Formats: sequence, C-alpha cells, structure tokens
Amino acid sequence: MRRSYLIVTLLIGLPIFLVISFFATRGLFATNLERTAVVGLLNAQASGDAEAALSMVPKCRQDPSCVKQLRLRAKSLRRTGKVQILTYQPSMQFALKEKQGVAQVAWRVDEGAAISQCVRVSRTGPISGGRVELLSISAPLARGKTCQSD
Repeated sequence: MRRSYLIVTLLIGLPIFLVISFFATRGLFATNLERTAVVGLLNAQASGDAEAALSMVPKCRQDPSCVKQLRLRAKSLRRTGKVQILTYQPSMQFALKEKQGVAQVAWRVDEGAAISQCVRVSRTGPISGGRVELLSISAPLARGKTCQSD
C-alpha cells in the first residue's frame, strides 16, 4: 500500500513540479531578455544609429515627437568606444501577466562620464510567452535623479 501511494504521488507530483519550474525559469529569464534589449538600444544610441534604435522601440515610430527625440538623443549621446553598464535596475522582477514598468540604467562609454536613463518596458508573463518590448527611452537624467514608474 505504501509503495503504490509513493508511486502515485511521484506520478502526479513530478509533472506538476516540472511544469511550475519551467514557467518560473521562463519568467525569471525575461529579466535577462529585458537587459539584453536595453543594452542593444544603448549601443545603437551611443553609436549614433537612430534607425537601429528606432527598430528596437517600434511603438516610438508611431509618434513623430518620439522619433524626433530619439534621433536627437542618438546624435547628442553619440560616443566612440564600448558601452559599459554601470548599474541596471530592471522594470520588474517577475510578471505573471502583461505589465509595464520602468527600468533604470547607468552607463558610460569607455572612461567617459556616466549617463543615467529610464527605459519604459512592457513584459508578458511566462504563460503568454515571456515577451519583452521596449516602449521608450528617456533623456539623460540629472545627477541624483531616479526614474518614476507609474
């Protein structure tokens, strides 16, 4: 009797554990996807490539003022060298459903001055795919300022 109970418990419990582990890992992996997307955006911006930056923020293309601001930022923040991430605060740690948040990133190129910016991000939960979409990027923040999320 005890042996059959153990086998039934394993047959039911193990698949449940594996499914929960799969979705938890997928949800936590979205934070890495977000960081990778933000770093790609910063690299495009720092190289002065406004078109590449716009391709990473697709909703920005729908708003002429956003396009103008992103192009101006790509021009004014253009640097030669390698982008280094100094600090990164993700928009959220875990999203069960679609959610928007603001990530804050401090970066510099080589030994240049630090630049801090906010990136508005939309993420879906692990069940709906764990998608990450960058919505906008702010102008550089004044020293000591932080991002305000809604």
